[in-house]
Amino acid sequence: ILGKVTRLQYLQAANNNLSFVPEDGLKELSSIQSLDLSGNSLTEVNFTALQSSFNLTTLNLTGNAINNVNDSAFVNTTLHSLYLSLNLLSDVPSAALEKVN
Repeated sequence: ILGKVTRLQYLQAANNNLSFVPEDGLKELSSIQSLDLSGNSLTEVNFTALQSSFNLTTLNLTGNAINNVNDSAFVNTTLHSLYLSLNLLSDVPSAALEKVN
């Protein structure tokens, strides 16, 4: 999506009616620290897109339609803050949260 914006640290993409994040859509954002995808229409967190986001510390997914969080959604991140309120989740697998500080 964003090409080679390798130095970008903060991305505010809230309220854009996004229904998915392409698998390679955030691949080049290796310096991203804060990603706000709140208020969109995302339905799951299966973000292969986050696999190279080693510096990501804050992820805001509030107010989407997320009903599923994949076990490995946050595996290569260093998250300190994860916001999932106002979604359609009945539970979040503990394996998905193992890497969240």
